[in-house]
Amino acid sequence: MIEKPETRALAALASKIAMAAVWLKRRKELQCLLDPSQRSQKEPEEEWKLPKELSPRIAEIRRIVMEQSQTVDESDLEYWPKSSAGGSEHPSLSSASPSPVGPTSPQGVLLSSPTSASETGSTTPAADLPSPASPGTVSSGIARRRSSVNLRQPLPDTEGDVIDFLERRRVVATKTFIVKMWQKGQRGILTGDIVVPAHEEMQLITQVLRPPHPDEHSGVSDCRFLVEAEELAAAINWIVTRENKNLEGPLKWPKTSTARFREWVTTLVTMERDCREMERQARCWLMRFKLLYGGVLPETPRDYSFEHRVRVVDFWYEYHKDAWNTRHPGLKRSGTGLGTKQATGPAADPSKIKKQLSTRRMMSSRSQTSFLRDAGTGAVCKLPPVRSLTTERYLKQCNGLPMTPLPMPFMIGETKDLLLAHLDLSDMELLAVAETLPTVEAVQKVDLHGNAMLSDKAVAQLLKRLLAPKLASKLLELSIAGCTRAGANTTDRAIELVSDAFNLQRLDLSGVKIDHHKLLPLCEAISERQTLSFVSLSGTTFGKGPVGFGCQCVTTLLQGHVAELDLSWNQFSSELFCCLGETLAKRKMVKKLNICNCSGGGLDRLSTPVNFYLEELQMDSALTSLDLSMTRMDFRSALILEDALQNHKSLKHLQLSDNPLGPRGLRSILRCVASETNCLQFFDTSGCYGGEEPSINDHEVFKMSDLQGAGSYNLQLHRPYHRSLLRMLYKAAERFHLSPSEVFIVNSEGPFAHGTKKKDGTWEVPREGEVSLSFNLERCLESSIFKGLERDFDTVIKRFYQVTRHQLDEKKAIPVFGRWYDLDGFFHSQTVLLKALSSDFVLSLADLRVLAATSQLAKPKCIINLLPSVLREPGWYFIAQGMYSTTSECVTCRMQLRELINFSTGNPTGHYKLELENRADLAVAEMLRLLDKWEVLMDKKFDRPDISATQNRSHARNIFYQGKPVQNTFADWKLPSHDKLELDYSSSFGPPPTARALPSATFQMMLDTVHNPLCDPAVVVQALKSNSSKFFLSSRQLRQLIGVFERPQHRIELCVTLFNRIMDPEHAKLYRGRIGSFEDLLVFSRRIGMARSFPYMQPEFEQFHFNFHFHDERACISNLLAISSREDPGYIRNPVYILPDGTIDPLKMGIPRSWEMQDRVPVGGTFKCSYVCAATQRNFMNRKHLCKTYHFSDVHQLEKEVEWWTNNREVPSEVIDLALYLKEKNLDLKKVFDSFDGADGNGEVGYIKLIRGLEGLSWPNPEIERSENELKELYVTVFRCLNANGHGTMVRGDWTILQQVTDDIQQTIGECLQYLLRISDGSWNNMWKKLDVEGLGSLNREAWLRAVERLCYFGPSELVFRAARKEGNITKESLRSLEPILQKVADAE
Repeated sequence: MIEKPETRALAALASKIAMAAVWLKRRKELQCLLDPSQRSQKEPEEEWKLPKELSPRIAEIRRIVMEQSQTVDESDLEYWPKSSAGGSEHPSLSSASPSPVGPTSPQGVLLSSPTSASETGSTTPAADLPSPASPGTVSSGIARRRSSVNLRQPLPDTEGDVIDFLERRRVVATKTFIVKMWQKGQRGILTGDIVVPAHEEMQLITQVLRPPHPDEHSGVSDCRFLVEAEELAAAINWIVTRENKNLEGPLKWPKTSTARFREWVTTLVTMERDCREMERQARCWLMRFKLLYGGVLPETPRDYSFEHRVRVVDFWYEYHKDAWNTRHPGLKRSGTGLGTKQATGPAADPSKIKKQLSTRRMMSSRSQTSFLRDAGTGAVCKLPPVRSLTTERYLKQCNGLPMTPLPMPFMIGETKDLLLAHLDLSDMELLAVAETLPTVEAVQKVDLHGNAMLSDKAVAQLLKRLLAPKLASKLLELSIAGCTRAGANTTDRAIELVSDAFNLQRLDLSGVKIDHHKLLPLCEAISERQTLSFVSLSGTTFGKGPVGFGCQCVTTLLQGHVAELDLSWNQFSSELFCCLGETLAKRKMVKKLNICNCSGGGLDRLSTPVNFYLEELQMDSALTSLDLSMTRMDFRSALILEDALQNHKSLKHLQLSDNPLGPRGLRSILRCVASETNCLQFFDTSGCYGGEEPSINDHEVFKMSDLQGAGSYNLQLHRPYHRSLLRMLYKAAERFHLSPSEVFIVNSEGPFAHGTKKKDGTWEVPREGEVSLSFNLERCLESSIFKGLERDFDTVIKRFYQVTRHQLDEKKAIPVFGRWYDLDGFFHSQTVLLKALSSDFVLSLADLRVLAATSQLAKPKCIINLLPSVLREPGWYFIAQGMYSTTSECVTCRMQLRELINFSTGNPTGHYKLELENRADLAVAEMLRLLDKWEVLMDKKFDRPDISATQNRSHARNIFYQGKPVQNTFADWKLPSHDKLELDYSSSFGPPPTARALPSATFQMMLDTVHNPLCDPAVVVQALKSNSSKFFLSSRQLRQLIGVFERPQHRIELCVTLFNRIMDPEHAKLYRGRIGSFEDLLVFSRRIGMARSFPYMQPEFEQFHFNFHFHDERACISNLLAISSREDPGYIRNPVYILPDGTIDPLKMGIPRSWEMQDRVPVGGTFKCSYVCAATQRNFMNRKHLCKTYHFSDVHQLEKEVEWWTNNREVPSEVIDLALYLKEKNLDLKKVFDSFDGADGNGEVGYIKLIRGLEGLSWPNPEIERSENELKELYVTVFRCLNANGHGTMVRGDWTILQQVTDDIQQTIGECLQYLLRISDGSWNNMWKKLDVEGLGSLNREAWLRAVERLCYFGPSELVFRAARKEGNITKESLRSLEPILQKVADAE
């Protein structure tokens, strides 16, 4: 079911009312908490009982509210606790005695704070208003706003986003206490805090409330503009909404049910809960990510257990014993057992042994006299034996070498694993350890990681010791990573060990340089070891050498059962990457793969070697973790990765750090993460926020969200990037439920067969050849997704974005939010991520709130960039304005979001000035381009002619980028992301058949609202534009509406905006005459389009100026000739054709009749003419046909029902004087014509009859002296104007021109008097007092014009003076004599 614009507007209103219900309920709860005496007597007392611990808190709240609240309005009085004396307890109310406020009286009083009271003086109370705004109250609208309790909810009685936020900031700035209430089973206060006063905020708001000042800064003026525009727009919206709800039939806006209110309240509450939950999950994700990839902090000695410390002490004790027993020259070894020693001489008491030299000095000293003696007797001590055979051998090796033993866990008996990582061992220390291995029964783990000083000989010796059958059979893990000096011997021993250790599970050779001729034996040994699950060959020069040999090594290596493979920091070619990908996809054994920094040089910039592996990744269904850090991936590689992982069911971890992805590549990664068809959960893009950005003319870039601007793709299918690009285009066609053959236009000469889709969802495309094709977006818009949406532009945009953009579901949003939190403080990286999110995603309001709540600095940029990605659901833009923190931040963001928020899909016609660097303005340009494409399709569907300016069917006109005209079709133009774009958009869709213009009473209310001299005209235009999609007008109403503005540019802007909201195009002459001069009318016509704005129904007395360079203006001259050929070719007067070189074509044979066919009109030059037609010669049916064909509007009226019109600016002033004279004499024009014709006349009046008749009427005034030539010129002017047929005589139909001029004069006079009475409260006396301020009793012409201008009426007022003047002046009585004219105008409306 199609949602009507009226329904959407109603839903937005319903959301505000729903929030009002919550707001009022919480205010009542706060009242009862602050003042127990205000409780309802009907409710049981126990329901309002508060816990004892809360009672003091409530008393404190009441005291702070009374003491610190400085801003109160009348609506708050009922909520303040009353004192026992009956007066107000609030100190600020002592000087104010406001009257009670009822539900129909929204007036309020603003009591300024002490800081601002001296600056602003006393405040002016607002008048009692029948609607949210009235003339003269726009600037003071903020002063009538109520204070809100819960500042996280929008205020219910504020109609604009900025007004709502400004009021809440006023509440905060004046120290108002905030109590957040929530009822969930029982009432209670969740939080309460005193808001610190923000004096800068209050100063800004105070300046906004003041009258404009020339020296104020731009922030104040911008804030005032937004507030006044939204206040006025709210008043217009209130008028239109009330009228639309009173309609009957299909256009009636239904009343919002209570269920809808409850739904909105539930939605808001659910959104708050979801936001909190997503924030919690995102931060948990970030913590898990850091634990997974950041590693655990290394243990410090402080973390060692007590048992470990005891073992270390025992080790050093045994070391001392072994050092003495081994090195002292007087000691002799006894034969009682291994490790026992017997000394000569008497045994000394061990307690009396003293150490004469330190242990380290004993081991380093060359003196052989070092010994231990008894302190008393001098006898040599007998020490107990070393308990561990392994430790004893190790200590003996250390004593025989100039080195200090290390209390490593293996030697102190803490573990049977040889864990020697990061000890910076020397060769002697490692050899000492190696000599102990024969005494060990089993070693499961050997870890030499990080010992870079070890030589090849030492490492090889250790591995040789491990080759012992009893050790090799039980070895599970071997790591010599980081032993960079290890060489050929180590490699040989490692190969032997891998072959012999049939239980080996983990092998780490990282950093060991392996000769390429030994790689194949190593790979064979690894592949034969079925138990080996982890292999690391990082930095081993793997891949160096012949390409075929490298491929053989890869194939052999992957024949085993390796589940975790690390090949990082090697140099792989394209062929090797391709072989790796194919083998992994075939074997499906490796679950974790690391190829960090493996990408070497490629064929060219489009073929980074890693691309060949990424393309094969889609077939590898076993992989769960992949590290692609520092592989030189750019945005092309990211697209290949997106294509490969779109349907990957097992990959969960992806490392992409330090790759030059840039914004374009990051978009591909985020799309990949957000895909619901893969299992990706953790990703790292650190250091990926800079990189190559494709140029605007690059036709080899995939843009799912910009398919219409993609142009033609020239693909070389031997490149992985181009193949992935083709597959992504196929997937884009699938989103529209279309096959590739239906969507793509093949431009290449040779035949091309599209790829086929496999059962697993992947596309098989050709791997060789070249093809050039284009993406046919028009065919996509013809799909069933957009069926039945001819006029519903809003739904078209939503569905197109839902198809072409990704949505973040709850599961996939958490990784994105976690990555966003990780970038907090990195402004540039956050900017790139925001750019990527805003380009390819459709976000919810909850997503925006979660992202904006991360940091205070990133919040404005987050809102500006991501709000365009939020679908335009009813009320969402309004609620989003509650995220700002400061008033200046709110104003700054809203000025940048102004074009987006005011953009209306219901009426997109208008003028646009867009800063494409601003994401909000860029979003408006994208929507306009999509609508242009859609309307081109609809024009073809309805068989409408091409009336574009450049013969490309585009509805965008006058397109200027960087100040230069854009020659391309706007719908197919690639939008740049910088600089200024200016254009006019003219939609083809006018009012629907069931539309109705505003009733006269409703329109008068609107006119009263916008006729506010205190408002800037730009504010009025902005307010009317924001509501233009909600109402329709007649031509007469538009004529009155544009009379509000003094300057032609504002009139033109409003006429352009409301052009498609006019119900009666046959009466367009009524408002065309009030736009301004001929030049202003020409500007208006070219902004709308000359063919659309051409006066098909009433072209009489129009001046035409056609530039044949433009297609639509060539169509206009053809249509004008079609009209004249069926009426009278001579009705085209004063034709002038200026050739492109500037010379004037004399047109000796007249206007070429071949120009009636558009293809025969010359392309170049300008043509000027005017058109007249006698009433009896009109071809009404031909005009209706042209109006329907080119204006796209049906005229349902009969010829006699049309109000034929002639503007007073189109005829000479002498004709106006004659019309005024006849009106003054109350003469019937038909009788006047009969009198001119005479009793025996033939129904025609010639020049002589006209002169005699006018002399008989005493016109012109005989008292005014005129020469004979002046009289003759006057008569000729009148006759030529009235003689439309040009045959030398006037018929009765020609005489109706005078009646049309009279009608226009009456309408002009009536509009002026209506305005003067409107600002004078309907009193003629008050009106005269405002005009005659000096009390002279009469006004001459100059005084009258000055008085009207002073009263801000900008229409033609001189006709009023000419109609009411008596003896050269105008008086109160003569002005009152025009009252019958005023009544006629009111009846005509």
